[in-house]
Amino acid sequence: MKMKLFAFDVDGTLLDRKSNVVPESALNTIRYLREQGHIVGVATGRNQTQLAKAIDPNEFDFCIICNGGYLEINGKKIYDIQFTLEQKTKVCDVLDQLEYEYGITTEHHLYALNPDSFGVKKIISDYDVITPEKHHNLRELPVYQFTVYEANLTMEKIRHLEDEFVMHAFGDYGYDILIPTIDKSVMLKEVAKMFKINMEDTIAFGDADNDQLFIKEAGIGVAMGNATEGTKENADYITTESYNNGIYNGVKKLGFIK
Repeated sequence: MKMKLFAFDVDGTLLDRKSNVVPESALNTIRYLREQGHIVGVATGRNQTQLAKAIDPNEFDFCIICNGGYLEINGKKIYDIQFTLEQKTKVCDVLDQLEYEYGITTEHHLYALNPDSFGVKKIISDYDVITPEKHHNLRELPVYQFTVYEANLTMEKIRHLEDEFVMHAFGDYGYDILIPTIDKSVMLKEVAKMFKINMEDTIAFGDADNDQLFIKEAGIGVAMGNATEGTKENADYITTESYNNGIYNGVKKLGFIK
């Protein structure tokens, strides 16, 4: 069988959102695909530390993290794209004025102005992620993405930022603010070039709104059964839920598992 490049989102895709663990069927599927000679990686909004909390990065040939702001291939850093000081200042000024709870992602750490806030604790509880470290001036840190720990309806008050940035909600509570040139799909194309694989031979699995372009641009896009409607609309196939052997069933449906 011709070699393919598989890219999997983590939360809600590889990771069972009910138990916040990777089902054994998904892990076995990843290992099987690599044994068959396919290229397998992840594309996630998590940074390195948060990814390692969910699954061992060594299970993959490449890791697209921070929603495309950082790329590693076989453990080696390839791309590292951060907010400029001007961009950081603009976002911080708007969020500070509205008194929104927010934090930032660096390569290895999460930082927040107030890690003890309701919003931060809710995200930690819902996604079983690491508690951000407290920092009083996020502008001085290297930033790959901002995370706003507020209800999604609060996005309406900062829609003007979409003139210069991209916002992606995850679930019903919390959203990321990203540089517009950063996207999982953009980095997927870079990975394909490096492995000398045509985009038509790429296969992407995802569930959230930030996966829509990712699965649309892939040769084959697969939405999880628990995916948002927008993500399903951009998919070529829909598999079962992440907690219902979705990865295994999706790969089997595509004919890669007999």
